[in-house]
Amino acid sequence: MPTQLDDSFARAVIRLKLADENRVDECLKTVVDGDAPSLPDAMVERGLLDRPTADRVLRQSRAEQPRPLPDPSTAAEPPRIAGYEVLDKIGEGGMGTVWKARQTSLNRVVAIKVLPPLFSRDGKFIERFRREALETAKLNHPNIVSAIDVGVESREGHPDLQYFVMEYVDGDTLESVIIRAGRVKPDRAVEIAAAVAAALNHAWTEAKIVHRDIKPANILITRHGVVKLADLGLARSMRESAHLTTAGLAIGTPHYVSPEQAQGEEAVDVRSDIYALGATLFHMLTGRTPFQGETAHAVMARHVNEDAPFCHDVDPSVPREISAIVAKMMQRAPAERYQTAGELITEFERLRRGERPLAYTRLLDAYESGHGASGTRPPEILTPRALAAAQQRQQDRVRHWPHALGVGLFLAAVGVAVWYIAEVRAPADPAAHILRKGSGGDGQVPGPALYANTVELSLHLLNPNTVVGPGESLRVQLTSASQVRCLVKPAKRACVYLIAVYNDGPGGAVRLAALAPSGDGAARQFENRWNAFPVGGAAYDLPASASTVAFIVGASDEVVTPRRMAAELTRIAADLPRAARILPRLPAGQTLWYDGAVGTWGPGAPAVLGALCDRLGALFEAKGAAFSGAAVSYSAR
Repeated sequence: MPTQLDDSFARAVIRLKLADENRVDECLKTVVDGDAPSLPDAMVERGLLDRPTADRVLRQSRAEQPRPLPDPSTAAEPPRIAGYEVLDKIGEGGMGTVWKARQTSLNRVVAIKVLPPLFSRDGKFIERFRREALETAKLNHPNIVSAIDVGVESREGHPDLQYFVMEYVDGDTLESVIIRAGRVKPDRAVEIAAAVAAALNHAWTEAKIVHRDIKPANILITRHGVVKLADLGLARSMRESAHLTTAGLAIGTPHYVSPEQAQGEEAVDVRSDIYALGATLFHMLTGRTPFQGETAHAVMARHVNEDAPFCHDVDPSVPREISAIVAKMMQRAPAERYQTAGELITEFERLRRGERPLAYTRLLDAYESGHGASGTRPPEILTPRALAAAQQRQQDRVRHWPHALGVGLFLAAVGVAVWYIAEVRAPADPAAHILRKGSGGDGQVPGPALYANTVELSLHLLNPNTVVGPGESLRVQLTSASQVRCLVKPAKRACVYLIAVYNDGPGGAVRLAALAPSGDGAARQFENRWNAFPVGGAAYDLPASASTVAFIVGASDEVVTPRRMAAELTRIAADLPRAARILPRLPAGQTLWYDGAVGTWGPGAPAVLGALCDRLGALFEAKGAAFSGAAVSYSAR
């Protein structure tokens, strides 16, 4: 924690023009974070001063500094604060000293953070500190340390005592947990990260508060295992003190700081906290921080210039699916991370349900870009439940293959008999459905697929590179120049059909277009894994004449030829009620999703989408199909 001597040393260095304010502030930051014992040591460590020069300036600073009276805020005895009985000292750090106390009016135990005297002399800082503390006090969330009071205690002959009263947490810091245990078990690490994400989501959505200093020392664990995020609203005030902030000053702790904070950017948002939480989760899982270096500056430079290591590569015991989530949290470009804490929470929930995280789609895309036409499958990332199921299936195949062979031959004979009765002996049906196998002879897929009762859909925007899944929204502005891919995953091997829905010009009627998965225009069977649509790294252009587009994906055990699919879609569009033919523009940034399990679109969906899915459902219902969908709006090129 900076002392009055550090403050005097900083002014002397700047006055003597031995270093500019930016360099001094960067070094003060390392003292605040505990990475250097004093400002002279920090400047020598960074090579800004040699030791003889630092000692000479230090002697001069001591000589010029008046001998102060003892300061109760830094003394061993507890401070005196009206309305509180201070009991014990809990800890001390760059943000100040924390005391355990009893609020006499309510007879309850609280924690009081007393700010260092260095900050207490800065009027602008005090004003900002009080304002942000009051904003934080409005938040009420089980994973946020509750703010109770903020005040000042006047003291004759000493700087005013600035203090912040908060909920007392009977437990320990995550930092202490890691030090004792070495690392945190993956399941518990995810629980902790999800709780912190919930706290960040609440702070951002309710008050647009960015923590800016997520690290294990600011995460508390109660004796009952409840996770609490501390210092919310204080980090920004502390770092923006007039003594510590000038243009280009990095804000955050070096081992967990986001690249944009390391470069001194001021306009950061919750995505910086998501990066720091990713670095914290990395530390929990592997027992080490993502980057090491001899100095704080070297560590921050690595955050800016290097991709974070993959957790599984550092420690093979870390599951790959969790490693994929951490990798996306720690993308250097904010646009490539989870765009909100809510999206991150949704990803953790997928993991909890035993599903593959959406972050895997990034690995899939990278694989396709690097391996394109190699024909081999991308590396699988299996959740623990899926891995156990896969191992059991492998054992069953080895144990029961003779029986399976006999059953397969019997079923093949039965299948031939059924085909002969249905296709050869049965009379032609004049009302044969367009989904009858082989009709038209123009692009059918050989052989039937297995019935698919669900299909998942995600959207992949290529410029900028962004992936969103059900319940999430694209946080970038789409234009008619944007290119989109769909990522689809049927529950079982199935034929997958993708339909684009848009207006035929401004105010025009709704058009339905079947999008081909590949250049030959034929339908294609997809396996039970994430598949890019179209295949081979291509993408679809958004219709230039429209402002809203919906993508509806269907998975079926039957083959539909392109010619008949186009004719049927034309008929469905023509049969739509006139009031449902116009696809209105959606609010900016909103993405609507169709939940195939319950057969409804999200709140506020245009009537035409519900009517359309009803028609498609009737079309495929007798053949056993599943649907998912997404709708977005965009602007002209």
